[in-house]
Amino acid sequence: VLEELRVKLSQKMKVPAAEVSFTLEYIRRVAELVPAKGVAPKRSRDPKDDQVLHDAMSGGAAILVSGDKDLLSVTGLEGINVISPRSWIELHTQ
Repeated sequence: VLEELRVKLSQKMKVPAAEVSFTLEYIRRVAELVPAKGVAPKRSRDPKDDQVLHDAMSGGAAILVSGDKDLLSVTGLEGINVISPRSWIELHTQ
C-alpha cells in the first residue's frame, strides 16, 4: 500500500520528492498495521475496495487516504473519514 502511495504521489500527482518522503515516513511512524479479518461486506461501488474498507474499519482507522474515486464516494462509514492524498498533505503541511 505504501509503495502504491509513493508511485501515485510521485508520478500521478507530481508531488515533490521531499514531500513524498516526509509523507511516507510520517505514515510509517504513526500507522498501525493490522491483519485482514474475515470477509468484507459490500460497501462500495467497486467490490475490490470492500476489503480495504473492511480492514480499515476492523483496525479502528480514523482516516483512510485514497485517490480512488469509488472509495472517496463512500459515505456513512463508522468513524472513518476517506480523504484524498492531496487533502491529507494539505492537512499536515499547514
